Amino acid sequence: MKHLLKITALTLAFAAIVLAGCEDGKDDNSDSMLLMLLGGGGTATAYKETYTADGVTFKMAYVPGGKTFPTGINDEGSATVANAFWIGETEATYELCYKVFVWATTDAGSGTRADGGVLYTAVFDPVNPPRAGSSGYEADSQEPVTFLNWRHAMVWCNALTEWYNAHKGTGYACVYYTDSGYTTPLRSVNDTGSVNSTPGSQDNPYVKPDAKGFRLITNNEWELAARYTDVTAWLYGDHVSGDQSGYCHNDGSPLGGQPLSTVFGDYAVFIGNSGASTAAVKSKTANALGLYDMSGNVWEWCFDWYPGLEGSCRVLRGGGWASEPDNLRVGLAADEGYPYLEAEIIGFRFARSAE
Repeated sequence: MKHLLKITALTLAFAAIVLAGCEDGKDDNSDSMLLMLLGGGGTATAYKETYTADGVTFKMAYVPGGKTFPTGINDEGSATVANAFWIGETEATYELCYKVFVWATTDAGSGTRADGGVLYTAVFDPVNPPRAGSSGYEADSQEPVTFLNWRHAMVWCNALTEWYNAHKGTGYACVYYTDSGYTTPLRSVNDTGSVNSTPGSQDNPYVKPDAKGFRLITNNEWELAARYTDVTAWLYGDHVSGDQSGYCHNDGSPLGGQPLSTVFGDYAVFIGNSGASTAAVKSKTANALGLYDMSGNVWEWCFDWYPGLEGSCRVLRGGGWASEPDNLRVGLAADEGYPYLEAEIIGFRFARSAE
């Protein structure tokens, strides 16, 4: 709020002019433009974009770039995320995944999608996937999608990009490609039980560096977003995302002289309150960026290879509904999975580059 009070009438007038002339296909970009005019200062809770297409709405929060933050459960390391990015307000839901996968894989004639593009091929069943704690599927379910492996999540991000372009007229480039010239987006994956780390393969796609399409979040981006409190302070690594009152698990070296939190369950769906199932997204309290379930509900795929297991396993962050408190810590990158791993405790959250 203190930053908003410093905006002059001239700045507000300039902002109004910029916003009036900006049409990028999103439903509301006023918050993001205001944040850019302010230089990325202040907390980012209110700075979200709303995306609506084909009757489905999702939001993304802006995360400023150029930030160096602590890493690890004891804040023993540090990392820098150079560029600003947008991150999903929630984990990807069944509703959104259903809409996108059905659109991407439905033959509208002559072996093409409704927009005339190339069909997507994925083993993941867009019509009747399993769901944690349920034997059925709900096309409008607001629970986080599960049983998607890394390949599914990665190629779905390309499908989301093309789906959104087709419905809104945007021109976002896909992020993941089969070739180094970035001419053929990756649109097909399978569930083979071995990892192919060849560049351009389904397990190691080429990444277009300047693409503004939807993508998986990186490991460092995830930790930055999970730890964010404001532009100068960061959440301790032994806390649940959003809970600044104390640690959720004592490993013998609690940080900041703080006590064990008595409210971390207000921020995370975990083994102590889940009822052995996922919960609807946004059922818990958000963190400082307005992000829900950064700790708990489902483990989230990140794009990166797991350190020490490059070419074999990808990073999972955040813990899930079956996790003990120690796996909810924002500094913990203790889980990894083969790109073909599927489980009722694993989902994902998507991102988009802002610069």
